[in-house]
Amino acid sequence: MTEKERKLLYQTHLTPETPLCVNCQHFYQHYNEKGQTVKCGHCDYPRVKTRMPYDICANFEGKERKQ
Repeated sequence: MTEKERKLLYQTHLTPETPLCVNCQHFYQHYNEKGQTVKCGHCDYPRVKTRMPYDICANFEGKERKQ
């Protein structure tokens, strides 16, 4: 999947099951000083690295859903 396709998926068709970093339990979203989300974050598995919410990687693990 290309970066352009991932961005479109993130912006228009995002579901909790979509295998993008924004839905991974290892992804931490970054926020600005006003508490608004910015379009970047970081992944802490297996080491800390900068990620965009629409990135994908082999270490994807979906977030546990609250019931």
